[in-house]
Amino acid sequence: MTAQADVLYRETFGTATTGGQGASSGYDWAIDIGSTALDKSASTDTTAAINRSANASRPGSAGETIGQVNAGSVVGATPAAYGAGIPFVTQASGNAIFWTSEFATASGTGLGINPSSYSSLSFNWYQGNGATDSSFRLALKINGQWYASQQQFFNTAAVANAAAFATGAELKTFNFTSTAGSWNLLNFDGTYDLGTHTGTSGTVLGLGAAASSDLSGNIDAFGLFSDAAGTTGNRRFDSFEIDVTPIPEPSIIAIFGLAAGLGAVVFKRRQA
Repeated sequence: MTAQADVLYRETFGTATTGGQGASSGYDWAIDIGSTALDKSASTDTTAAINRSANASRPGSAGETIGQVNAGSVVGATPAAYGAGIPFVTQASGNAIFWTSEFATASGTGLGINPSSYSSLSFNWYQGNGATDSSFRLALKINGQWYASQQQFFNTAAVANAAAFATGAELKTFNFTSTAGSWNLLNFDGTYDLGTHTGTSGTVLGLGAAASSDLSGNIDAFGLFSDAAGTTGNRRFDSFEIDVTPIPEPSIIAIFGLAAGLGAVVFKRRQA
């Protein structure tokens, strides 16, 4: 028997207000850019923010509307209003990280995500960068240390603008592993306060050396990191989701084991 995957977290960056840019802090996500981790969580400019072009989200098309899970509500209306909202940063901004620590608060657990509680843990998002040579890496914070996946995620085809995102964005998935060889240290010291919904600039943001030991502990924060590599064009993503497959309770395993044993006994009796 295979356990069904559950959505542990989903942020759609949905907004009912179209036109211009919105601040990422409205979703309790932070944006930090450049090698010095300049805080842009309150930004509504064209350098780094949430694009609110009408009907540009992904999924977002008719019949694909999805809601939030353990995340803040859609900004400006009911959760059904999902037709706009794409986090973006310009390529000229250099390194960039989009991140949040809201899961523990929104889920009411007060704790992060414990990977050992699940038989599988995956991070998924729709990506539509303006150039095929710019990428995102999954970013995680565990026990105070940030990590970035060694795996880079590129678009197979460029997405020219926000209007093209709805049809051109591609689904990306990273299946979590704690193995050191899958991670680099991420040098980053920016902060974000969920209570005041404000961020603070740090002093450093950049990819570090390969991790020397396996990751261990709860995931306290997560997001996407992108370096300055690549040509022109914005880096964009949407609908960040975490899916998990729970480990079956011992009592459930025992019940299925008992059922299998009884079935074998009945089969043998029929053969006798």
